[in-house]
Amino acid sequence: MTRRKLRTQIKTIRAYTVRLSDDELQELDKLFNNYGRCRDLLYGQLCGINHMTDVENWRGPRDRIRQHEGKIKQARKAVRSWKKAYAENKTQNMKVPDSGTVRLARQKLLNEQFHIQGRHVTEAVKEVCMNLNSMWTNLGLKLKKIVQANESLAKEERLYLNYVFTASYYWQLILQGRENEAESSKESKYPVLRAALTKDQLRHCFGYIRRLTRKHKPYPHSSAARCMLYDEIMWKVIQKDGADHLDIMTAVSGKRKQLKLTGPFCYANKKKRGDVQLILDRDKKRLEVHRAIKAAVHDLHKSKKKKVGMDKGLATLLSCSSGHEYGFNFSQLVNAEAERINRRNTNRNEYIQAAKELRHELSALQAKLAIKHSAKTERRLRNRIGSLERRISRLEERHLGSKLYHRQHARKQCNMERIMNMSIRKMLLTEKQ
Repeated sequence: MTRRKLRTQIKTIRAYTVRLSDDELQELDKLFNNYGRCRDLLYGQLCGINHMTDVENWRGPRDRIRQHEGKIKQARKAVRSWKKAYAENKTQNMKVPDSGTVRLARQKLLNEQFHIQGRHVTEAVKEVCMNLNSMWTNLGLKLKKIVQANESLAKEERLYLNYVFTASYYWQLILQGRENEAESSKESKYPVLRAALTKDQLRHCFGYIRRLTRKHKPYPHSSAARCMLYDEIMWKVIQKDGADHLDIMTAVSGKRKQLKLTGPFCYANKKKRGDVQLILDRDKKRLEVHRAIKAAVHDLHKSKKKKVGMDKGLATLLSCSSGHEYGFNFSQLVNAEAERINRRNTNRNEYIQAAKELRHELSALQAKLAIKHSAKTERRLRNRIGSLERRISRLEERHLGSKLYHRQHARKQCNMERIMNMSIRKMLLTEKQ
């Protein structure tokens, strides 16, 4: 009897540390900033068209970095041996290190340059390669939509372009101007699609691909140093004083940091712990652990049909004919957000009205300045206009910004959507029985 295989999906589970002390926050902040600077350097080195196919497997860039750092270590050893022999006056039969070896010996390793460990550099390479690989895939999908919307292209050209934007190997050769060096395989459709085009159509497609890529290609960088990737050796969860503690690798070799978790973390003590994403929340002064696991997918549609009456509301989100209710006190969450926005808008009205009056006075003075006046009066008007512009700019910068306003509302709205989804899923699982 064969056992039916369960379908699975990727699910992210989270764990949180207790509030960090100032010293712990400062130490982690320095580590995250150094890791972010290293990641930003790798983005600059690997985001070009010459590394399109390299980032598909992060081990290739990692091996090249290790090979270069190995040459630096060999050069350092050669220079160090020469200096030691020179100090002991034993350089008679020794070869003097050339200028290239000396320059190479002066270079710093990535972990020395950013004051982190070598394993942090490896994880930065892995993270950058995964992000860049996703970037090229998303760019290909975006350019395919542009191709579909271009009605001036022939059918053969559209088929050729759609295939190229999904095959990074041929896409890279075209961007580098080496399309004639493409090696065809039996499984590839590229030779057939290329043979269907005329010489002029092919030249037009090459130029079109380069123009679209140059116009829409993003140039990523690591501006916010708030997350780090840790592999299974760099982290673990240990039991200490009856509570779970997160044990992580720090920037200093041989030194580890233990941080208490807010609750038990039962997904850590597996044979393969896997990679985790560490996120430093500087506002709440805590460290978040995000881990992706495989969870079983429950099919809710294969159960027997069952008629259930349902009423959606605000005080209680869902009320069913079976007597069960889901999403209690949902109205309190909505009313709290509405009151918060009302208070925020009330406080902003004072500055909005002040800015409105200043703009009205500014427009009146600018209209008055257009009329001819004496030099003294014109100078007084210009000074007053400059003062008003500075006051308006200060109000807009300090009191009338919208970034924080929208970010806070989006966070509250996301929490409401989470509760709604949880209530709906709970209703489906309960009423299914």
